[in-house]
Amino acid sequence: MRFGDILVCLDHTASGSQRMAIALALAAHSQARLIGYYATPRRGPPEEDFLDVPLTTVIENKAADFDRQVRLRNIEGTWVMGDSSRTVEDLAKYSRCVDLLVAGLGDPDDAGSEHNVVDIEKLVIACGRPVLGTPITTTADQVGKNIMIAWDGSRQASRAMHDALPFLRDASSVRLVSIESDPRAIASPNEAVAHLQRMGIPATLDEQIDLQLPIGEEILSRVDPNEIDLIVAGAFGHSRLAEHVVGGASRSLLHQMMVPVLVSH
Repeated sequence: MRFGDILVCLDHTASGSQRMAIALALAAHSQARLIGYYATPRRGPPEEDFLDVPLTTVIENKAADFDRQVRLRNIEGTWVMGDSSRTVEDLAKYSRCVDLLVAGLGDPDDAGSEHNVVDIEKLVIACGRPVLGTPITTTADQVGKNIMIAWDGSRQASRAMHDALPFLRDASSVRLVSIESDPRAIASPNEAVAHLQRMGIPATLDEQIDLQLPIGEEILSRVDPNEIDLIVAGAFGHSRLAEHVVGGASRSLLHQMMVPVLVSH
């Protein structure tokens, strides 16, 4: 299974360049069409201006670089100028016929990042497509070698796991973490692992002890020891796991993530 269309949200920041590199690698691997959605910076008064060159020059350079990169990889590319006044709604419109949307939280070390942050929580709900959220830290262009699935048996967890199949099929290892199951869930962690194994995916159940940490910290504590480079999680739900993955006061996983997170609703 491969991606046919990928949409990446770009901007003038270093984080935007990181997302571009990840999206290019994914598109080249699948020979997918890549849609580059450029979120135009919303410039403030001259004394607060965060760009050193004219905005038109920034946009022209980004568009030219996008065209050069897709031609270099022999993939189809489409450049879109975003509507900065309603970025989430605009991205949702372009996402309707794509397989994956790549977005980020912006770079707090970049003086202009606050002008380009996309609310991933709102975006996941609005677009109805899996969203690959990229961290503010530098990551490898290739993601998905070692994957962790956050599982609570909910509809959202199942949706995320199946949306992630293009990654899971190529992974070297897949660890399914079940910290707390939804009491209304039908599928157990063991059933989810067996389902993946029947598809030839090297899935195992993570049986590390639940440290009873806040869920973001619990998940992140398992990333480094297992060399995880992609987390798969359902957005929203009723268990301790689902409620803390995305939404409410417990958005810490996305705001503190050290690796990309694939989120579905």
